Amino acid sequence: MAIDDADFDHFVSLVYDAALDSDLWPRMLSGLAARTGAMGAVLIRQNEETGEGQGIRTNVDPEATDLYYGYFATRNALLSSDNAREVLRRWTPTILTDEHKLPKQALMRTEYYNDFMQRFDIHSVLMIRLAVIGMDTVVINLTRPANRDQFDAPEIKFAGRVHPHLIRAFDLGQKLAAARKVADDLAAILDRSLHGLFLVDGDGRVRHANPAGQALIAEPGGLCLIAGRLSACRMDTARQL
Repeated sequence: MAIDDADFDHFVSLVYDAALDSDLWPRMLSGLAARTGAMGAVLIRQNEETGEGQGIRTNVDPEATDLYYGYFATRNALLSSDNAREVLRRWTPTILTDEHKLPKQALMRTEYYNDFMQRFDIHSVLMIRLAVIGMDTVVINLTRPANRDQFDAPEIKFAGRVHPHLIRAFDLGQKLAAARKVADDLAAILDRSLHGLFLVDGDGRVRHANPAGQALIAEPGGLCLIAGRLSACRMDTARQL
């Protein structure tokens, strides 16, 4: 399907919005599926050695996710290898279809196709590789049923066009999530302290006050907040602070 520049720019904005707000990943995946003529889309993070993982999906049967990680992740004919570490050493962020990995007729003879893909009306897969994290690979899988054509040049071209943005957005989302976790952990430590503690920015605005600090602000004549900045209630003390 043809994607004009305005629609492409709109979709790229959604990609980066998802990096900032992980709740938008399903909406972004839905937009990606619509623009590639896919039935469903799922972002999969999977350990290549154990098959364990997790995913974010849109228009994909929840049972498929449970069954995949429960059994078929280690029997995926498109991924299987006797040496996961060697696979990861050669792994690159690229775009593939199932036919790049295995001829369709060979795929259709596998347990994976007959007992998993067919069960959920999946016949063709477009794989957009994003990242390797330790032993995990991160891939977006787009799927089509048997009554649709195989993913072809136009869909692969669009995926290639948006691919760098998807990689950057995922990486940015991971960094932001790590930063938020550090901030949350620090806040939890501060909150357990019996001392009044405040985190302030360069302008003196309070970004976090633990319960003891909030109690100090509530007491008359001591500390207070003025336009969000930590201050003292008395002018001479405020100047010193």
